[in-house]
Order: sequence, then C-alpha cells, then structure tokens
Amino acid sequence: MQEQTLRPSAYNPERGPAQAHGTSPAEFQFHVLLFTQSASPHMVQLLNAISESSEVCMHVLFERRCSADRNWGIHEPRCSFSYLPRSLFSQLRLLSSLVSNRRWDCVVVSASYWSPLSWYLRVLCDRRGLPLVFHNEMPNLAAGVVARLFKLFALRCFIRRATSLWGTGRHAEVFYRSLAASQQTTASVPYFIDLSPFSDLPEAEPSSIFRILFCGRLDENKNLVKAVRACESLTFPWTLDVFGRGPLCDWICHRAKADPRIRYHGEVSYDTRHSMFCDRDVLILPSRHDGWGMVVLEALASGVPVIASNAVASAWEFISFDGSNGAMCPPDDTPALSMHLTRLQRQAQRFPAMRAAARASVAHHTPRRGAEVFVDSLYHSLVGGLEDSSQRTAAAGASYTYFSGAERGLKSVRWRLKVAVTTSMLRGHHAPPAGLFVALYHFVLPNMLGRFAEHLAYFRDNFEIVPLAQVCHARVAAGKPMLALTFDDCFLESATTACDALHKRGIPGTFFLPTGTFLSEDRHWNLYLKRRFHLDVAFSRPTPDLVRDLCAAGHEIGTHGHAHLSYRRMSSSEALRDAMTASAILQSTTGFPPQFMAYPFGDDPRSEVLDHRLREIGIRAAFTTQRGRNSAAADVMRLRRDHFEGDWDLDMVRYFIEK
Repeated sequence: MQEQTLRPSAYNPERGPAQAHGTSPAEFQFHVLLFTQSASPHMVQLLNAISESSEVCMHVLFERRCSADRNWGIHEPRCSFSYLPRSLFSQLRLLSSLVSNRRWDCVVVSASYWSPLSWYLRVLCDRRGLPLVFHNEMPNLAAGVVARLFKLFALRCFIRRATSLWGTGRHAEVFYRSLAASQQTTASVPYFIDLSPFSDLPEAEPSSIFRILFCGRLDENKNLVKAVRACESLTFPWTLDVFGRGPLCDWICHRAKADPRIRYHGEVSYDTRHSMFCDRDVLILPSRHDGWGMVVLEALASGVPVIASNAVASAWEFISFDGSNGAMCPPDDTPALSMHLTRLQRQAQRFPAMRAAARASVAHHTPRRGAEVFVDSLYHSLVGGLEDSSQRTAAAGASYTYFSGAERGLKSVRWRLKVAVTTSMLRGHHAPPAGLFVALYHFVLPNMLGRFAEHLAYFRDNFEIVPLAQVCHARVAAGKPMLALTFDDCFLESATTACDALHKRGIPGTFFLPTGTFLSEDRHWNLYLKRRFHLDVAFSRPTPDLVRDLCAAGHEIGTHGHAHLSYRRMSSSEALRDAMTASAILQSTTGFPPQFMAYPFGDDPRSEVLDHRLREIGIRAAFTTQRGRNSAAADVMRLRRDHFEGDWDLDMVRYFIEK
C-alpha cells in the first residue's frame, strides 16, 4: 500500500461557500476518498491519469483485489490505495477510520448500491457531513414489475442524500438525472482506457467473406443465441468468430462443430485482446443490458464498425445515428440485426470510410481526457452553485425531518400508484386490443420532439414495436399488441428529426416517399402546397443521400408512388407504371427493391389485377389510411394505418388507439 502526505484541503464544507466562490479547478486540490469494487484495468488507467493531476489528492479503497468472473489479473494504481480486509468487522472498522480520521472534501462511491459497505459509507458521510458522490453504470432494470419497483425504491433511498450523481456515460447520466432531486447535480463520467494498441492495428485486408466478431461473456444477457441465429439467416458468405467464456461455452462449441462458419476461440488474455480485431468486418453486441461495453470502444479504435443493441451504454455514446461507424437495434430483434448485417455487407465500397470514421469517433477518448472530466465533475459537484448551498441544505434538512428514507420512498410509490389509478379511471384508459397497429406520421419537426417523445414512450409501454419486415403478413400472435411506425412524404426536416428520435431509442421505422420529389423540384413544390394547410413550413425536398442515410440507420424504405397521384383515379396500367418507376428509382438508390407501399393519399385502388402486378414487382404489403388494427386475417395489400402528427397531445393518440 502506498501512502501520500495529505496537504490541507482547498475546499471543505465547514468553511462555507464564500472562500470557494470565484475560484477555478486549477486553484484547488481536492482530497477525495474513492470506494470501488475491484481494480479493473480501465479503472486503474483512469486513476493513474488522475494521480498525475495536481488538482486531486486521492485515496482509493478497493473492496477486493480482482473480479472473480473476469480474467483481468491484478492491477494496482500509482495513487494511494488499500484493500478491504476479509472479515466484516475489520472492514467496518477500516471504513470508520478512513472517514473519521482524515479531512476529505468528498467521498465517491463507485460501487453497487446493493453493497452493505456502500450503505455504511453513506451513513458515515451523513454523520460527518461529508458530500457523497454516487458514480455508477446504468442499472439493469429488465425484470418483472415488482423487481423493477424494488430496485428503483432501493436506488432512490441510497441516492437521496448524495450531493451529486455521476453516470457512466450520457445514457446513464440521463437516467440518474430523472431520479435526482432539485439540489443534486449530475455528470457523465465514463470509463477511459488506453486505446493505442487497437488504433495501431493494420487495416483489414478485403475479403469476399463477411467476417463477423462476437466478443463477451457467453451468457443469456449478451444474447449470444440471437447473434448466432441472426448470422445463420444471412444469405451471403460469412464467418462468425466468438471469443469469451461463460455458461454457453458448451452450446457454442456444439454449434461450431456443426457449422464450420462458426469458430469458437475461447478466452484471450487481457494484454492480447487487441488481436481479436485483426481482419474483422463488424462487431456485433446484441446485449440485453450492458452498463458500459468497453468492447465497443476497442472495436471502433481498431477500425471495426459496430452493430450493438440499444441496451449497450457505450453504443449511445459513440455510434453515430447516420450509420457512418455502425448501427443500433433492439436487443431481442433478430431480424433487425440480420438486416443491419445485410446492409453493411452490401455497402462494401464504404468500408474504408467507415473504418476511418470508427477510429475518429474514439480518437480523443484517452485516460488523460478522463482525468480532466473527473476533475471538472468534482469541481461542478462541490463548488459550482455554492452561492445558495446553505438554502439548499436547509431545504433538504427540512424534507428529512418528517420521514425516514424508507418512508419517503414508500410514500412516493403510493403517490405514483394513486395518480396512475385516478388518471386511468378518469380517462377510461385500458390496454390496446391485440393486433397489429401501424402508426402514420407526416410531420415530426424539432419543436415537436417533446410530444413525439411522449408518443414513443406510450408505444413502448403498451406495444411490442416491430419493423414492418417482421409482420408483413399481419400474422399477429396472441398477447401484447404490436405496433409499427411509418412516416410518409419524407420532407427533409421531418425525416431527419424522426430518424434521430428513433435512433436514440433503438426503435425501427419505415419511411415512404414519392420518388418524384427528389428528382423534380416541381413535384416537390406541388406536394408541399397540398400539405401547406396542415403546417406552413418551408420544407426541403428529400434527396437520394437522405434515403441512403435512412437505410444506413437501419430503417426500411418504402414506396409512396412516383408522382404522388391517387391510384384510385388511374387505370391499373397507369398505376402499375407509376409504381414500377418508383420501385426502380428506389432500387437504384438503396441497392434493393422496396417491399412495402403506402398508397398516395391512402386511396385503395380496389383492383385485384393491380394487387397481383404489385406482388410481381416485389411489393409484399401495401397500406391505406383507414384507421384501425390489423388482425391475422387482414388483407396484406390493404393494411390499415392510424394517422397522427408529432405535435398531437398524447390523449388524442390514446383516443384513436384505445377506442
């Protein structure tokens, strides 16, 4: 154990805010006690960078020497540190001694809120009046309703007295911000490691075989089974290299023996893990939950694009929504993962640009940058906004006078349940009936994002949101109703805004556009004039680049005709000519023919001859604008859609779905 001489603290709550106000981080030396679970390599690299800073004097307390389920080995930081003894009594005595006998500016708990030692530290900080900073990943709340409520209740009780909440990445910070009280600050402090061994790897050699990589713990949470099934559904040559260990080792060994395209390599050592990324075309990580996902950064630094689930925290941080370095999809959506792999393989000419974009996306993610983020977060958590800290402390103290932490948490749960029941009774809310619902939007503009986000949250709570490719035959299983999101006309401003909102939530969408608009300014202007009475905004017309970007982001592109004229007012031959023109243009733009069609103006042509000819050119399903759900017996050439707009009140959306 190393010891450092602890100099007088630059900031201490007992001195009050006056001495701290008007200063900057460079004038401080924070004295910090950090409690964490084990000396993981990424944590040690960050601690070493922090130890080089003159602004922080830190002592690290590790709960154990190494992680039992990780092959990381033992890593020790260059700063002052110690390990907890084995006996519980000795652990509690050491914690009490560290907190009581030294003058700390704050205590940072970077450990599980389930740990009794974390709770004991929280009690010690309360008694000493020390600021407590809670730093953790996004918790795994993918459980039943009761378990989820219990986890949230325990987490709320633990963070109630924390001065600041730090999330491991922006995704986690947003979550903790939703739980934070008015006097609590939040920050994003992700993991940082040295990525130079990965960025120094040579460029991958071109290959006619698509080389897929899976790396991680082999268990149900990492979704290895879904990853293998997605690969097996591909129609082009591929190989899947699997690295790791876990409960599914025997299963993947059996699959590797049965299919030579699957190769299981076992686990590699931490120091040689960069070798896994040599000559790979894509990394897939369809985890059901991943609090960070360091392998995403390692792959990007190696120049390997990444397809990850929206439950991987680092994917939100580094994967671009435009598809330049990868894509995101729902964790259990095997067709979506297969679709992303297919699209990436078809865009082989973009591989050099994607590899360069992947490396650039993590070029500045270094431990030195991590130390700067850590110090800045400390400064803003402890010093920023101290002018009214006395008032905030008084208000916080008053709120704790009447209820204990458990009582306050229970009261909050009761209040939320009461509001939910009352609202349900007043509004006549009930679950949507089983079936396939298809939502139609024309406008989703930046000033509508607030209400559109409410729509998406309602859809996710009440439906299984699926891509159209999964339900093109409207075969709806009993149980939770399904919903698909579609967007018509694809004005540039609306399409990009909707795409961004969907990408952030990992939701698939289908965009229908009339191809004449991005080839002719006149056709775009005529369509705009027809829409102007809805919303007077000078929309830009869609472009072929927009269509390709939507495809790269994982969304389906459908045809909305070419001239955007009603097929009901055309002959069957004229309507077919228009549909064939639109399909040919979309195929030349995206590389594959559209499978879905939204009739212009929603007008059903009511022609069996046209239905047959549309199927011949590859149209698997067509949509009208008639409201209602689609049953398993619905005609796939006349599927219903419910029309909404991005600025509608949520009650209007619920009215049309639940009536």
